[in-house]
Amino acid sequence: MRAFGILVLLGLLASSAAPAADKLLLAQGGRARAQIQIAPDASVPLKSTAVELADYLERITGATFEVTSARPAGARIVLGRLDQFPDLKLTGELKDMNDEAFLIRTDGNALLLLGKSDVAASHAAFAFLEDLGCRWFFPTPEWEIVPRVAELTVQADRRDAPQMIVRGMWYGTMNGYMVENHLLRDWNRRNRVPRSQVVTSHSWIGLDPKKDFEEHPEYFALVKGKRKASKPCYSHPDVVRRAIDYALKRAEEGAKSVTVSAPDGLDFCECERCYAVYQGGLPFVDKLALFARRPDGTLVCATSETIFRMTNEVARAVRARYPDVLIGVMAYSGYSHPPSFDFEPNVYVQITTSYRRTPMTLEEQIEAFGRKARQIGLYDYYHIAVWYGFRPDKGIKIARLKERMPYYIRNNVRGIWAESTNNWAAAGPDFYVAHKLMWNPDADADALYRDFLVKCFGRAFEPMKRYYDRWEAATEMNEASLGAALADLAEAWRLDDSPAVRARVGMLYLYMRAMRAGARYAAVKNDDTKSGPPGKEYADLVWRMQNGYLLHDLVSKSANRPMPPAFSRNELEAMMAEDVAGR
Repeated sequence: MRAFGILVLLGLLASSAAPAADKLLLAQGGRARAQIQIAPDASVPLKSTAVELADYLERITGATFEVTSARPAGARIVLGRLDQFPDLKLTGELKDMNDEAFLIRTDGNALLLLGKSDVAASHAAFAFLEDLGCRWFFPTPEWEIVPRVAELTVQADRRDAPQMIVRGMWYGTMNGYMVENHLLRDWNRRNRVPRSQVVTSHSWIGLDPKKDFEEHPEYFALVKGKRKASKPCYSHPDVVRRAIDYALKRAEEGAKSVTVSAPDGLDFCECERCYAVYQGGLPFVDKLALFARRPDGTLVCATSETIFRMTNEVARAVRARYPDVLIGVMAYSGYSHPPSFDFEPNVYVQITTSYRRTPMTLEEQIEAFGRKARQIGLYDYYHIAVWYGFRPDKGIKIARLKERMPYYIRNNVRGIWAESTNNWAAAGPDFYVAHKLMWNPDADADALYRDFLVKCFGRAFEPMKRYYDRWEAATEMNEASLGAALADLAEAWRLDDSPAVRARVGMLYLYMRAMRAGARYAAVKNDDTKSGPPGKEYADLVWRMQNGYLLHDLVSKSANRPMPPAFSRNELEAMMAEDVAGR
Protein backbone atom coordinates (compact mmCIF):
# COMPACT_ATOMS: atom_id res chain seq x y z
CA MET A 1 0.00 0.00 0.00
CA ARG A 2 1.29 3.50 -0.84
CA ALA A 3 2.63 5.41 2.17
CA PHE A 4 1.46 8.95 2.87
CA GLY A 5 1.39 11.52 5.64
CA ILE A 6 -1.57 11.74 7.98
CA LEU A 7 -2.96 13.92 10.75
CA VAL A 8 -5.36 11.81 12.80
CA LEU A 9 -8.02 13.70 14.76
CA LEU A 10 -9.19 11.31 17.45
CA GLY A 11 -12.41 12.02 19.31
CA LEU A 12 -12.00 15.80 19.53
CA LEU A 13 -13.94 17.58 22.23
CA ALA A 14 -17.52 18.21 21.19
CA SER A 15 -17.71 21.65 22.75
CA SER A 16 -16.36 24.40 20.51
CA ALA A 17 -15.60 26.39 23.66
CA ALA A 18 -13.26 23.70 24.97
CA PRO A 19 -9.54 24.17 24.29
CA ALA A 20 -8.33 22.20 21.28
CA ALA A 21 -6.21 19.15 22.00
CA ASP A 22 -2.51 19.44 21.21
CA LYS A 23 -1.03 18.01 18.03
CA LEU A 24 1.81 15.54 18.43
CA LEU A 25 4.21 14.16 15.82
CA LEU A 26 4.81 10.46 16.44
CA ALA A 27 6.75 9.35 13.36
CA GLN A 28 8.29 10.87 10.26
CA GLY A 29 10.40 9.48 7.44
CA GLY A 30 10.74 6.05 9.07
CA ARG A 31 11.92 7.49 12.42
CA ALA A 32 9.99 7.36 15.67
CA ARG A 33 9.61 10.77 17.36
CA ALA A 34 8.24 9.30 20.61
CA GLN A 35 8.82 6.40 22.98
CA ILE A 36 6.20 4.19 24.61
CA GLN A 37 6.27 4.64 28.39
CA ILE A 38 4.82 2.07 30.79
CA ALA A 39 4.96 2.10 34.58
CA PRO A 40 7.76 0.23 36.40
CA ASP A 41 5.09 -1.98 38.01
CA ALA A 42 3.24 -2.69 34.75
CA SER A 43 1.68 -6.15 34.66
CA VAL A 44 2.81 -8.83 32.22
CA PRO A 45 -0.35 -8.41 30.06
CA LEU A 46 0.20 -4.63 29.92
CA LYS A 47 3.84 -5.10 28.93
CA SER A 48 2.65 -7.39 26.14
CA THR A 49 0.17 -4.74 25.02
CA ALA A 50 2.98 -2.18 24.86
CA VAL A 51 5.10 -4.49 22.69
CA GLU A 52 2.12 -5.16 20.42
CA LEU A 53 1.40 -1.42 20.16
CA ALA A 54 5.03 -0.80 19.17
CA ASP A 55 4.82 -3.56 16.56
CA TYR A 56 1.69 -2.13 14.94
CA LEU A 57 3.08 1.42 14.95
CA GLU A 58 6.20 0.10 13.19
CA ARG A 59 4.05 -1.64 10.59
CA ILE A 60 2.10 1.59 10.07
CA THR A 61 5.04 4.03 9.92
CA GLY A 62 8.13 1.94 9.28
CA ALA A 63 9.63 3.37 12.50
CA THR A 64 10.85 1.41 15.51
CA PHE A 65 9.19 2.51 18.77
CA GLU A 66 11.07 1.79 21.99
CA VAL A 67 9.19 0.63 25.10
CA THR A 68 10.58 1.99 28.36
CA SER A 69 9.59 2.19 32.02
CA ALA A 70 11.54 5.42 32.48
CA ARG A 71 10.16 8.79 31.53
CA PRO A 72 11.60 9.73 28.11
CA ALA A 73 13.32 13.09 27.70
CA GLY A 74 11.25 13.86 24.61
CA ALA A 75 7.80 12.94 23.34
CA ARG A 76 6.12 9.91 24.85
CA ILE A 77 3.16 7.59 24.42
CA VAL A 78 2.00 6.87 27.97
CA LEU A 79 0.29 3.49 28.31
CA GLY A 80 -1.16 2.19 31.56
CA ARG A 81 -3.63 2.76 34.38
CA LEU A 82 -4.49 6.25 35.58
CA ASP A 83 -3.21 5.49 39.07
CA GLN A 84 0.22 4.46 37.72
CA PHE A 85 0.95 8.01 36.56
CA PRO A 86 0.01 10.34 39.45
CA ASP A 87 2.14 13.15 37.97
CA LEU A 88 -0.50 13.55 35.25
CA LYS A 89 -3.11 14.40 37.92
CA LEU A 90 -5.81 12.45 36.10
CA THR A 91 -6.68 9.90 38.79
CA GLY A 92 -10.30 11.07 39.04
CA GLU A 93 -10.76 11.66 35.32
CA LEU A 94 -12.89 8.55 34.73
CA LYS A 95 -14.40 8.20 38.21
CA ASP A 96 -18.00 8.26 36.96
CA MET A 97 -17.39 5.52 34.35
CA ASN A 98 -17.06 1.74 34.59
CA ASP A 99 -13.81 -0.20 35.02
CA GLU A 100 -13.27 -0.55 31.27
CA ALA A 101 -13.25 3.22 30.72
CA PHE A 102 -10.24 4.75 28.99
CA LEU A 103 -9.02 8.05 27.60
CA ILE A 104 -6.93 8.89 24.54
CA ARG A 105 -5.52 12.41 24.77
CA THR A 106 -2.68 14.48 23.38
CA ASP A 107 -1.28 16.74 26.07
CA GLY A 108 1.85 18.75 25.26
CA ASN A 109 4.47 16.26 24.14
CA ALA A 110 2.54 13.22 25.36
CA LEU A 111 -0.08 10.93 23.88
CA LEU A 112 -1.99 9.43 26.79
CA LEU A 113 -3.46 5.94 26.44
CA LEU A 114 -4.80 5.45 29.95
CA GLY A 115 -7.53 3.38 31.56
CA LYS A 116 -9.10 2.65 34.93
CA SER A 117 -7.74 -0.91 34.76
CA ASP A 118 -5.16 -2.91 32.83
CA VAL A 119 -7.93 -4.13 30.54
CA ALA A 120 -9.06 -0.55 29.96
CA ALA A 121 -5.49 0.52 29.13
CA SER A 122 -5.36 -2.27 26.55
CA HIS A 123 -8.66 -0.96 25.16
CA ALA A 124 -7.06 2.48 24.82
CA ALA A 125 -4.14 1.09 22.83
CA PHE A 126 -6.29 -0.84 20.38
CA ALA A 127 -8.90 1.92 20.07
CA PHE A 128 -6.03 4.25 19.14
CA LEU A 129 -4.80 1.80 16.49
CA GLU A 130 -8.34 1.43 15.20
CA ASP A 131 -8.59 5.22 14.89
CA LEU A 132 -5.42 5.07 12.81
CA GLY A 133 -7.20 2.69 10.42
CA CYS A 134 -6.30 -0.75 11.77
CA ARG A 135 -9.03 -3.37 11.65
CA TRP A 136 -9.37 -6.97 12.81
CA PHE A 137 -12.48 -8.13 10.97
CA PHE A 138 -12.00 -11.91 11.32
CA PRO A 139 -9.52 -13.71 13.61
CA THR A 140 -6.95 -14.78 10.98
CA PRO A 141 -4.19 -12.51 9.57
CA GLU A 142 -5.79 -12.42 6.12
CA TRP A 143 -8.62 -10.31 7.54
CA GLU A 144 -6.42 -7.79 9.35
CA ILE A 145 -6.04 -4.26 7.94
CA VAL A 146 -2.92 -2.21 8.76
CA PRO A 147 -2.49 1.13 6.92
CA ARG A 148 0.90 2.56 5.92
CA VAL A 149 1.86 6.22 6.42
CA ALA A 150 5.14 8.13 6.05
CA GLU A 151 4.28 10.74 8.67
CA LEU A 152 1.99 10.34 11.65
CA THR A 153 0.68 13.30 13.63
CA VAL A 154 -2.16 12.88 16.10
CA GLN A 155 -4.54 15.19 17.94
CA ALA A 156 -6.87 13.53 20.41
CA ASP A 157 -9.24 14.01 23.31
CA ARG A 158 -11.55 11.06 23.78
CA ARG A 159 -13.12 9.25 26.72
CA ASP A 160 -14.96 6.01 26.14
CA ALA A 161 -16.44 3.04 27.95
CA PRO A 162 -18.69 0.15 26.91
CA GLN A 163 -22.42 0.30 27.57
CA MET A 164 -22.50 -3.46 28.09
CA ILE A 165 -20.41 -4.89 30.92
CA VAL A 166 -20.52 -8.43 29.47
CA ARG A 167 -19.62 -8.86 25.81
CA GLY A 168 -18.38 -11.70 23.71
CA MET A 169 -18.78 -14.95 21.90
CA TRP A 170 -17.37 -18.39 22.56
CA TYR A 171 -17.09 -21.56 20.53
CA GLY A 172 -19.48 -23.74 22.46
CA THR A 173 -21.19 -26.48 20.49
CA MET A 174 -19.00 -29.19 18.93
CA ASN A 175 -15.85 -28.06 20.72
CA GLY A 176 -13.30 -30.25 22.43
CA TYR A 177 -10.31 -29.26 20.34
CA MET A 178 -10.06 -25.45 20.60
CA VAL A 179 -6.95 -25.40 18.39
CA GLU A 180 -7.97 -22.04 16.95
CA ASN A 181 -9.12 -20.49 20.22
CA HIS A 182 -5.91 -18.45 20.50
CA LEU A 183 -7.02 -16.67 17.33
CA LEU A 184 -10.33 -15.76 18.94
CA ARG A 185 -8.56 -14.57 22.10
CA ASP A 186 -6.33 -12.26 20.06
CA TRP A 187 -9.32 -11.03 18.05
CA ASN A 188 -11.24 -10.32 21.25
CA ARG A 189 -8.40 -8.33 22.78
CA ARG A 190 -7.93 -6.19 19.67
CA ASN A 191 -11.66 -5.54 19.37
CA ARG A 192 -11.95 -4.60 23.07
CA VAL A 193 -13.81 -7.74 24.13
CA PRO A 194 -12.55 -8.86 27.56
CA ARG A 195 -13.13 -12.21 29.16
CA SER A 196 -16.62 -12.35 30.64
CA GLN A 197 -16.85 -9.88 33.51
CA VAL A 198 -19.75 -11.71 35.19
CA VAL A 199 -19.76 -15.48 35.70
CA THR A 200 -23.15 -17.19 35.35
CA SER A 201 -22.12 -20.76 34.51
CA HIS A 202 -23.65 -23.87 36.07
CA SER A 203 -22.65 -24.39 39.71
CA TRP A 204 -23.17 -26.71 42.68
CA ILE A 205 -22.84 -23.65 45.01
CA GLY A 206 -20.26 -25.39 47.19
CA LEU A 207 -21.96 -28.78 47.42
CA ASP A 208 -20.29 -32.03 46.46
CA PRO A 209 -23.05 -34.03 44.73
CA LYS A 210 -21.40 -37.35 45.62
CA LYS A 211 -20.09 -36.85 49.14
CA ASP A 212 -22.83 -34.52 50.37
CA PHE A 213 -25.57 -36.68 48.88
CA GLU A 214 -24.31 -39.66 50.88
CA GLU A 215 -24.27 -37.63 54.12
CA HIS A 216 -27.21 -35.28 53.56
CA PRO A 217 -29.63 -36.52 50.87
CA GLU A 218 -32.13 -33.92 52.16
CA TYR A 219 -29.87 -31.23 50.62
CA PHE A 220 -30.83 -32.50 47.16
CA ALA A 221 -33.87 -32.53 44.91
CA LEU A 222 -36.92 -34.62 45.67
CA VAL A 223 -38.03 -35.94 42.26
CA LYS A 224 -41.12 -38.15 41.99
CA GLY A 225 -40.85 -38.97 45.68
CA LYS A 226 -37.13 -39.84 45.73
CA ARG A 227 -34.06 -37.75 46.56
CA LYS A 228 -31.66 -37.37 43.60
CA ALA A 229 -28.28 -35.69 43.25
CA SER A 230 -29.61 -33.94 40.13
CA LYS A 231 -29.95 -30.49 41.76
CA PRO A 232 -29.72 -28.94 45.21
CA CYS A 233 -32.93 -28.30 47.13
CA TYR A 234 -32.77 -24.51 46.98
CA SER A 235 -35.30 -23.98 49.77
CA HIS A 236 -33.31 -25.96 52.36
CA PRO A 237 -31.81 -23.51 54.91
CA ASP A 238 -28.53 -25.45 55.15
CA VAL A 239 -28.15 -25.38 51.36
CA VAL A 240 -28.66 -21.62 51.37
CA ARG A 241 -26.02 -21.28 54.11
CA ARG A 242 -23.60 -23.40 52.08
CA ALA A 243 -24.23 -21.18 49.06
CA ILE A 244 -23.54 -18.06 51.13
CA ASP A 245 -20.31 -19.54 52.52
CA TYR A 246 -19.23 -20.58 49.03
CA ALA A 247 -19.86 -17.12 47.59
CA LEU A 248 -18.11 -15.33 50.47
CA LYS A 249 -15.07 -17.57 50.05
CA ARG A 250 -14.92 -16.86 46.32
CA ALA A 251 -15.21 -13.12 46.98
CA GLU A 252 -12.49 -13.30 49.63
CA GLU A 253 -10.25 -15.01 47.05
CA GLY A 254 -10.69 -11.99 44.78
CA ALA A 255 -13.53 -13.03 42.48
CA LYS A 256 -15.35 -10.06 40.94
CA SER A 257 -18.45 -12.18 40.44
CA VAL A 258 -19.78 -15.48 41.75
CA THR A 259 -22.24 -17.72 39.95
CA VAL A 260 -25.11 -19.51 41.71
CA SER A 261 -26.78 -20.91 38.57
CA ALA A 262 -28.15 -24.46 38.82
CA PRO A 263 -26.38 -27.50 37.36
CA ASP A 264 -27.54 -28.17 33.81
CA GLY A 265 -30.58 -30.30 33.00
CA LEU A 266 -33.97 -30.82 34.65
CA ASP A 267 -35.13 -32.84 37.71
CA PHE A 268 -35.59 -29.90 40.08
CA CYS A 269 -36.90 -30.28 43.60
CA GLU A 270 -40.60 -31.01 44.23
CA CYS A 271 -40.48 -31.13 48.04
CA GLU A 272 -43.13 -29.59 50.29
CA ARG A 273 -40.87 -26.69 51.27
CA CYS A 274 -40.19 -25.79 47.62
CA TYR A 275 -43.88 -26.09 46.73
CA ALA A 276 -44.82 -23.78 49.61
CA VAL A 277 -44.11 -20.88 47.21
CA TYR A 278 -47.39 -21.77 45.47
CA GLN A 279 -49.34 -20.57 48.55
CA GLY A 280 -52.00 -23.20 48.03
CA GLY A 281 -52.13 -23.05 44.24
CA LEU A 282 -52.37 -26.36 42.40
CA PRO A 283 -49.05 -27.40 40.79
CA PHE A 284 -48.88 -28.32 37.13
CA VAL A 285 -46.15 -28.96 34.56
CA ASP A 286 -45.75 -26.73 31.50
CA LYS A 287 -42.82 -27.11 29.10
CA LEU A 288 -41.32 -29.54 31.64
CA ALA A 289 -41.15 -26.77 34.28
CA LEU A 290 -43.03 -26.64 37.60
CA PHE A 291 -45.80 -23.99 37.84
CA ALA A 292 -48.85 -23.03 39.87
CA ARG A 293 -51.23 -20.11 39.91
CA ARG A 294 -51.50 -18.58 43.37
CA PRO A 295 -54.87 -17.65 44.85
CA ASP A 296 -54.20 -14.01 43.90
CA GLY A 297 -53.79 -15.05 40.25
CA THR A 298 -49.97 -14.76 40.07
CA LEU A 299 -48.35 -17.45 37.92
CA VAL A 300 -45.20 -18.68 39.65
CA CYS A 301 -42.57 -21.31 38.91
CA ALA A 302 -41.36 -23.16 42.04
CA THR A 303 -37.84 -23.56 40.66
CA SER A 304 -37.54 -19.87 39.78
CA GLU A 305 -38.94 -18.77 43.14
CA THR A 306 -36.55 -20.94 45.15
CA ILE A 307 -33.39 -20.44 43.08
CA PHE A 308 -33.85 -16.69 42.83
CA ARG A 309 -34.73 -16.35 46.52
CA MET A 310 -31.51 -18.19 47.36
CA THR A 311 -29.72 -15.86 44.90
CA ASN A 312 -31.00 -12.80 46.78
CA GLU A 313 -29.93 -14.21 50.15
CA VAL A 314 -26.44 -14.83 48.82
CA ALA A 315 -26.36 -11.38 47.25
CA ARG A 316 -27.31 -9.66 50.51
CA ALA A 317 -24.64 -11.51 52.46
CA VAL A 318 -21.93 -10.81 49.88
CA ARG A 319 -22.87 -7.12 49.45
CA ALA A 320 -22.50 -6.54 53.19
CA ARG A 321 -18.79 -7.43 52.99
CA TYR A 322 -17.91 -7.09 49.30
CA PRO A 323 -20.16 -4.38 47.83
CA ASP A 324 -18.52 -4.47 44.37
CA VAL A 325 -18.93 -8.23 43.81
CA LEU A 326 -21.80 -9.29 41.56
CA ILE A 327 -23.81 -12.48 41.97
CA GLY A 328 -24.50 -14.05 38.59
CA VAL A 329 -27.41 -16.35 37.84
CA MET A 330 -29.00 -17.59 34.64
CA ALA A 331 -32.68 -17.56 33.76
CA TYR A 332 -32.62 -20.82 31.91
CA SER A 333 -34.53 -24.04 31.30
CA GLY A 334 -36.59 -24.92 34.41
CA TYR A 335 -36.01 -21.49 35.95
CA SER A 336 -36.65 -19.27 32.93
CA HIS A 337 -39.77 -17.69 34.45
CA PRO A 338 -39.37 -14.40 36.37
CA PRO A 339 -39.87 -14.55 40.15
CA SER A 340 -42.66 -12.75 42.01
CA PHE A 341 -40.14 -10.42 43.72
CA ASP A 342 -37.34 -8.02 42.78
CA PHE A 343 -33.65 -8.90 42.73
CA GLU A 344 -31.00 -7.43 44.98
CA PRO A 345 -29.03 -4.64 43.25
CA ASN A 346 -25.83 -6.72 43.02
CA VAL A 347 -27.48 -9.55 41.08
CA TYR A 348 -26.84 -9.98 37.35
CA VAL A 349 -29.46 -12.18 35.63
CA GLN A 350 -28.52 -13.75 32.31
CA ILE A 351 -31.49 -14.84 30.17
CA THR A 352 -30.93 -17.58 27.62
CA THR A 353 -32.66 -16.90 24.31
CA SER A 354 -33.24 -20.63 23.70
CA TYR A 355 -34.13 -23.51 26.03
CA ARG A 356 -36.73 -21.28 27.69
CA ARG A 357 -39.37 -23.07 29.78
CA THR A 358 -41.87 -20.29 30.34
CA PRO A 359 -45.17 -19.38 28.66
CA MET A 360 -43.79 -15.86 28.13
CA THR A 361 -42.39 -14.72 24.80
CA LEU A 362 -38.73 -13.76 24.87
CA GLU A 363 -39.69 -10.08 24.77
CA GLU A 364 -42.08 -10.50 27.71
CA GLN A 365 -39.40 -12.36 29.60
CA ILE A 366 -36.74 -9.67 28.95
CA GLU A 367 -39.10 -6.88 29.97
CA ALA A 368 -40.21 -8.67 33.14
CA PHE A 369 -36.67 -9.40 34.27
CA GLY A 370 -35.63 -5.89 33.23
CA ARG A 371 -38.18 -4.48 35.68
CA LYS A 372 -37.05 -6.75 38.52
CA ALA A 373 -33.25 -6.53 38.18
CA ARG A 374 -30.86 -3.60 37.96
CA GLN A 375 -28.88 -5.31 35.23
CA ILE A 376 -29.68 -8.28 33.06
CA GLY A 377 -27.85 -10.00 30.25
CA LEU A 378 -28.57 -12.36 27.39
CA TYR A 379 -27.04 -15.70 26.57
CA ASP A 380 -27.60 -15.75 22.82
CA TYR A 381 -26.87 -18.19 20.00
CA TYR A 382 -25.30 -16.66 16.88
CA HIS A 383 -24.43 -19.40 14.39
CA ILE A 384 -24.51 -22.99 15.65
CA ALA A 385 -23.16 -25.63 13.28
CA VAL A 386 -25.34 -28.43 14.65
CA TRP A 387 -28.41 -26.26 13.97
CA TYR A 388 -27.53 -24.64 10.64
CA GLY A 389 -24.56 -26.52 9.22
CA PHE A 390 -22.38 -23.86 7.60
CA ARG A 391 -25.20 -22.14 5.72
CA PRO A 392 -24.69 -18.42 5.06
CA ASP A 393 -28.45 -17.72 5.03
CA LYS A 394 -28.89 -18.73 8.70
CA GLY A 395 -27.91 -17.36 12.10
CA ILE A 396 -27.63 -13.81 13.40
CA LYS A 397 -27.95 -11.00 10.83
CA ILE A 398 -27.00 -7.32 10.93
CA ALA A 399 -30.59 -6.15 10.35
CA ARG A 400 -31.68 -8.08 13.43
CA LEU A 401 -28.82 -6.65 15.48
CA LYS A 402 -29.79 -3.10 14.46
CA GLU A 403 -33.36 -3.72 15.55
CA ARG A 404 -32.62 -5.46 18.84
CA MET A 405 -29.73 -3.53 20.39
CA PRO A 406 -31.67 -0.33 21.26
CA TYR A 407 -34.51 -2.49 22.61
CA TYR A 408 -32.07 -4.35 24.84
CA ILE A 409 -30.64 -1.15 26.32
CA ARG A 410 -34.14 0.18 27.04
CA ASN A 411 -34.83 -2.95 29.08
CA ASN A 412 -31.69 -2.94 31.26
CA VAL A 413 -29.77 -5.49 29.18
CA ARG A 414 -26.13 -4.81 30.05
CA GLY A 415 -24.50 -7.85 28.57
CA ILE A 416 -24.55 -10.32 25.68
CA TRP A 417 -22.64 -13.58 25.81
CA ALA A 418 -23.14 -15.55 22.60
CA GLU A 419 -22.56 -19.22 21.98
CA SER A 420 -21.45 -19.90 18.46
CA THR A 421 -19.23 -22.06 16.35
CA ASN A 422 -16.22 -21.12 14.25
CA ASN A 423 -18.33 -20.21 11.23
CA TRP A 424 -16.68 -16.97 10.13
CA ALA A 425 -17.17 -17.91 6.49
CA ALA A 426 -20.93 -17.95 7.05
CA ALA A 427 -21.34 -15.09 9.53
CA GLY A 428 -18.08 -13.13 9.79
CA PRO A 429 -19.49 -9.60 9.21
CA ASP A 430 -22.36 -10.37 11.59
CA PHE A 431 -19.96 -11.45 14.33
CA TYR A 432 -17.85 -8.32 13.81
CA VAL A 433 -20.75 -5.86 13.81
CA ALA A 434 -22.37 -7.60 16.79
CA HIS A 435 -19.31 -7.02 18.95
CA LYS A 436 -19.05 -3.38 17.92
CA LEU A 437 -22.70 -2.86 18.88
CA MET A 438 -22.12 -4.58 22.22
CA TRP A 439 -19.63 -1.80 22.99
CA ASN A 440 -21.85 0.96 21.64
CA PRO A 441 -25.44 -0.02 20.76
CA ASP A 442 -25.88 3.41 19.13
CA ALA A 443 -23.08 2.81 16.61
CA ASP A 444 -24.01 2.94 12.92
CA ALA A 445 -24.26 -0.74 11.95
CA ASP A 446 -24.57 0.08 8.25
CA ALA A 447 -21.38 2.17 8.37
CA LEU A 448 -19.55 -0.68 10.14
CA TYR A 449 -20.72 -3.12 7.45
CA ARG A 450 -19.67 -0.77 4.64
CA ASP A 451 -16.29 -0.20 6.29
CA PHE A 452 -15.77 -3.97 6.26
CA LEU A 453 -16.59 -4.20 2.55
CA VAL A 454 -14.48 -1.18 1.55
CA LYS A 455 -11.40 -2.13 3.54
CA CYS A 456 -11.47 -5.85 2.77
CA PHE A 457 -12.33 -5.78 -0.92
CA GLY A 458 -11.13 -2.51 -2.44
CA ARG A 459 -11.95 -2.37 -6.16
CA ALA A 460 -14.10 -5.49 -5.77
CA PHE A 461 -16.52 -3.65 -3.48
CA GLU A 462 -19.59 -3.90 -5.73
CA PRO A 463 -19.65 -7.67 -6.39
CA MET A 464 -18.70 -8.35 -2.77
CA LYS A 465 -21.54 -6.13 -1.57
CA ARG A 466 -23.93 -8.16 -3.76
CA TYR A 467 -22.44 -11.37 -2.35
CA TYR A 468 -22.87 -10.40 1.30
CA ASP A 469 -26.18 -8.54 0.82
CA ARG A 470 -27.66 -11.75 -0.57
CA TRP A 471 -26.95 -13.69 2.60
CA GLU A 472 -27.70 -10.76 4.93
CA ALA A 473 -31.20 -10.77 3.39
CA ALA A 474 -31.43 -14.48 4.33
CA THR A 475 -31.92 -15.44 0.70
CA GLU A 476 -32.48 -19.18 0.68
CA MET A 477 -29.34 -21.14 -0.11
CA ASN A 478 -30.09 -23.17 -3.23
CA GLU A 479 -28.51 -23.95 -6.59
CA ALA A 480 -29.47 -20.54 -8.03
CA SER A 481 -28.30 -18.40 -5.12
CA LEU A 482 -25.07 -20.39 -4.79
CA GLY A 483 -24.43 -19.96 -8.52
CA ALA A 484 -24.99 -16.20 -8.28
CA ALA A 485 -22.68 -16.00 -5.25
CA LEU A 486 -19.92 -17.88 -7.08
CA ALA A 487 -20.30 -15.52 -10.06
CA ASP A 488 -19.96 -12.50 -7.74
CA LEU A 489 -16.78 -13.95 -6.25
CA ALA A 490 -15.30 -14.70 -9.68
CA GLU A 491 -16.01 -11.08 -10.69
CA ALA A 492 -14.41 -9.81 -7.48
CA TRP A 493 -11.33 -11.91 -8.23
CA ARG A 494 -11.00 -10.25 -11.64
CA LEU A 495 -11.60 -6.69 -10.40
CA ASP A 496 -8.94 -6.57 -7.69
CA ASP A 497 -5.75 -8.56 -8.17
CA SER A 498 -4.03 -7.36 -4.97
CA PRO A 499 -2.75 -10.34 -2.93
CA ALA A 500 -4.68 -9.34 0.20
CA VAL A 501 -8.04 -9.03 -1.55
CA ARG A 502 -7.52 -12.19 -3.56
CA ALA A 503 -6.66 -14.14 -0.42
CA ARG A 504 -10.02 -13.16 1.12
CA VAL A 505 -12.04 -13.68 -2.06
CA GLY A 506 -10.35 -17.03 -2.65
CA MET A 507 -11.31 -18.27 0.83
CA LEU A 508 -14.94 -17.30 0.31
CA TYR A 509 -14.99 -18.83 -3.17
CA LEU A 510 -13.85 -22.19 -1.79
CA TYR A 511 -16.47 -21.92 0.94
CA MET A 512 -19.22 -21.38 -1.64
CA ARG A 513 -17.97 -24.29 -3.73
CA ALA A 514 -18.08 -26.44 -0.59
CA MET A 515 -21.61 -25.30 0.19
CA ARG A 516 -22.75 -26.13 -3.33
CA ALA A 517 -21.08 -29.54 -3.26
CA GLY A 518 -22.62 -30.20 0.15
CA ALA A 519 -26.09 -29.22 -1.07
CA ARG A 520 -25.73 -31.44 -4.15
CA TYR A 521 -24.51 -34.31 -1.99
CA ALA A 522 -27.47 -33.87 0.40
CA ALA A 523 -29.84 -34.03 -2.58
CA VAL A 524 -28.48 -37.36 -3.88
CA LYS A 525 -26.79 -39.00 -0.86
CA ASN A 526 -29.32 -41.86 -0.77
CA ASP A 527 -28.57 -42.71 -4.39
CA ASP A 528 -25.30 -44.67 -4.48
CA THR A 529 -24.98 -44.15 -8.22
CA LYS A 530 -24.84 -40.36 -7.89
CA SER A 531 -23.49 -39.51 -4.45
CA GLY A 532 -19.81 -40.07 -5.12
CA PRO A 533 -18.65 -36.95 -7.02
CA PRO A 534 -20.36 -34.20 -4.95
CA GLY A 535 -19.60 -35.98 -1.67
CA LYS A 536 -15.91 -36.30 -2.58
CA GLU A 537 -15.74 -32.68 -3.76
CA TYR A 538 -17.27 -31.47 -0.49
CA ALA A 539 -14.85 -33.50 1.64
CA ASP A 540 -11.85 -32.39 -0.42
CA LEU A 541 -12.82 -28.71 -0.27
CA VAL A 542 -13.48 -28.78 3.47
CA TRP A 543 -10.12 -30.47 4.13
CA ARG A 544 -8.14 -28.15 1.84
CA MET A 545 -9.81 -25.10 3.41
CA GLN A 546 -8.56 -25.99 6.89
CA ASN A 547 -5.78 -23.40 6.97
CA GLY A 548 -8.32 -20.58 6.70
CA TYR A 549 -10.07 -21.47 10.01
CA LEU A 550 -13.41 -20.35 8.59
CA LEU A 551 -15.55 -23.42 9.30
CA HIS A 552 -16.00 -24.99 12.68
CA ASP A 553 -15.42 -28.69 12.18
CA LEU A 554 -12.28 -28.57 10.09
CA VAL A 555 -9.76 -28.85 12.90
CA SER A 556 -11.97 -31.06 15.08
CA LYS A 557 -11.74 -33.81 12.49
CA SER A 558 -8.02 -33.47 11.92
CA ALA A 559 -6.34 -31.94 14.97
CA ASN A 560 -3.47 -34.45 14.82
CA ARG A 561 -2.97 -34.38 11.07
CA PRO A 562 -0.61 -32.04 9.19
CA MET A 563 -2.05 -28.90 7.63
CA PRO A 564 -3.16 -29.58 4.03
CA PRO A 565 -1.73 -27.62 1.09
CA ALA A 566 -3.60 -24.44 0.21
CA PHE A 567 -5.24 -24.12 -3.19
CA SER A 568 -2.98 -22.50 -5.76
CA ARG A 569 -3.98 -19.51 -7.86
CA ASN A 570 -4.15 -21.73 -10.94
CA GLU A 571 -6.49 -24.18 -9.20
CA LEU A 572 -8.78 -21.38 -8.08
CA GLU A 573 -8.90 -19.76 -11.51
CA ALA A 574 -9.61 -23.11 -13.16
CA MET A 575 -12.58 -23.65 -10.85
CA MET A 576 -13.85 -20.13 -11.52
CA ALA A 577 -13.60 -20.62 -15.27
CA GLU A 578 -15.52 -23.87 -14.94
CA ASP A 579 -18.28 -22.13 -12.96
CA VAL A 580 -18.53 -19.20 -15.38
CA ALA A 581 -18.74 -21.58 -18.34
CA GLY A 582 -21.48 -23.55 -16.61
CA ARG A 583 -23.80 -20.58 -15.99
